[in-house]
Amino acid sequence: MKIDTSFFKGGAAKGLTTALTAVVLVFIMSAGLRYIQLERWREHKEYYFVDKMPQMTTLDSYKWLRYADEYKKGEYYPSDNDPLMFYPDERSKHKTIPMISWLIAKLSVFSDGNIYRTAVYLLPFLASLFVIPLGLYFYFTGIIPAGIAGGIAGSIGIVYLVRTAIGRVDTDAMNLFFPFLTSLFMLLASEAKDSKRLYIHSVLAGLSMWLFYWWYEHPGITVAYLGVFVLVLLLSKAGIKKTAVSVALFALFANPIQLFYGFHHIFDFFAVYITPSGSIAAGFPDVYATITEARRTEISRVLVSLTPFKALSVSGLVLFAVCGLFNFRRMLPLAPVFVLGLMVFKSSNRFGMFLTPFVGIGLGYGIYLLFKAFEDRVKLREQIKYAVSTAVAAAFMLIVYNSSFDFNPSPSIEVGIYKQIRELKKAAPQDAVIYSWWDYGLAYEYAGFTTFHDGMTQRTPKTYYVAKSLTSSSQEELYNTIAFLASEGRTGIDRILSEDKTPQDISAMAAENEIPVQGGRYVVLFTRDMLYKMGAISQLGTWDFETGKSVPFTIINMRCTQKEGDVVICGKDRINLATGIVNSSLPLLSHTVTVNGKLFNSREFPYANGVHLIESRWESGSTDFMILDEKAFRSNMVQMFVIGNADSSRFTEIFNSVPFMRAFVVNGR
Repeated sequence: MKIDTSFFKGGAAKGLTTALTAVVLVFIMSAGLRYIQLERWREHKEYYFVDKMPQMTTLDSYKWLRYADEYKKGEYYPSDNDPLMFYPDERSKHKTIPMISWLIAKLSVFSDGNIYRTAVYLLPFLASLFVIPLGLYFYFTGIIPAGIAGGIAGSIGIVYLVRTAIGRVDTDAMNLFFPFLTSLFMLLASEAKDSKRLYIHSVLAGLSMWLFYWWYEHPGITVAYLGVFVLVLLLSKAGIKKTAVSVALFALFANPIQLFYGFHHIFDFFAVYITPSGSIAAGFPDVYATITEARRTEISRVLVSLTPFKALSVSGLVLFAVCGLFNFRRMLPLAPVFVLGLMVFKSSNRFGMFLTPFVGIGLGYGIYLLFKAFEDRVKLREQIKYAVSTAVAAAFMLIVYNSSFDFNPSPSIEVGIYKQIRELKKAAPQDAVIYSWWDYGLAYEYAGFTTFHDGMTQRTPKTYYVAKSLTSSSQEELYNTIAFLASEGRTGIDRILSEDKTPQDISAMAAENEIPVQGGRYVVLFTRDMLYKMGAISQLGTWDFETGKSVPFTIINMRCTQKEGDVVICGKDRINLATGIVNSSLPLLSHTVTVNGKLFNSREFPYANGVHLIESRWESGSTDFMILDEKAFRSNMVQMFVIGNADSSRFTEIFNSVPFMRAFVVNGR
């Protein structure tokens, strides 16, 4: 029996009113959901606000906010070194003010010039824009329910929702908009009835890619789109001459220089996301191995992140494959986004945001086919049929993603810590350089501090030495490492490597040296989150260059609720302070008690092996308990931050707001 393939194909563009109405409603729902998150925050301001301002939900936000503020004040100088970033090497600023910062600065006129408030309210709007080109794309292919379902899945699917939630001032907000917009123009170019329309849409596709580069600065995507555009035009039978002109116009308006750099970027992309080695230059450990969102996710977890139900995720992808098979020419312009989405099965979970819309598209396509199968049996006007099928697709997707409406993001920096950053600014030297873990580096720079490394410069050997010194049990090594990095920086490390020295040789230089130190400028900063990240920090700090492995430290924060005699009750766990035994089997080596960050007393138990217990008491009356292995307990991070045990000949405490933050200025040498 011969299959009627026309059944699976979309028709001509019809139902414009239905498509536009549905697109507008999906856009309102998407943006509205994110603004509702802000209203929930207002109900518990103590957890989400600092001085009437909601907190950011990604650490990268602080870079874009700082640049927007500098641009508005006329202090942003493209291509010049950023004096606050990557001390002592510094790093060049973007050649052009980033689009996200430019938009925030320009639109701040509608918010009394308040950069911060503008960013908070602008991003939900930008994050929802992609539903417009996606909806129109499937209007022109005649499969309206697929576009609307894809817009709902993409906008409130958990991966994209997390990455574009309220306070997430970052480039993810339009990383779907520009690709889908370009795909739309490519589709229109392939179906143009005359040369004029073909060339206009080719120009618009190129301009869209140029804008995308200004937004995201990943030129390799432009190269991928150019390659697909050539295939799209060849399959549309535009002819060699028209294809050549169209491709030339695309390349011209996308910026040929951008394309040139794009080829190199593709190789970098593969090295980072496809075939990561776990190390960077000269075998130094790669910090990406410790970043959750950069890790590969199991297939089962990927499927659950696309929709709450694995079977539904698989069904959506299969149905999209069917749609692509029978509508190949019309679906081809979407290939770059789809391939990026498929990367989630090979690389990090961040790529899931590109794949989720296609699950929705597939499910919407399935509903389209279902209605098409019964359309001859139902005597309704064509416009009503479009409206009903689209409404059913939308309702189905809203039911599928119902749990997304309960999602509530958390600030990237705990409110208590963020408040102390500004207080530290008052106590620290005016030209202070922060020596800390990289996570909060951009926030420190936003506050006016200079940093050794941050979220834009963490993938260098400097991060390894910072990790090694923080997890070392020697405060002398910490001191000498600061002296070494302040003197040599990344440039010096590269120079030493070029002299045939090994990373181990450099480690010895960093740990033992007599390099002069400028007193009163370098600030060793500890924050509470660093204790939770001890596993990741020590994973880098204990890296073995010969084996390519490490032995991360262990810190367990115990949830203890009461005490019965000498026994501390922590859920199912029991800590006997008299015998020094945890759960009747694990011996304690010591029990240390601190009060408001200062050592109160400490005692040791007569066991050869075991773990350490730290009991931290606060003025509020609360008490925290931590169990640590030997290396974690002896580390500079724990000794200096938690216990306050600092070598006064090398470090002077200048700020103590434990449990949130503690800072020491480095003495001169």
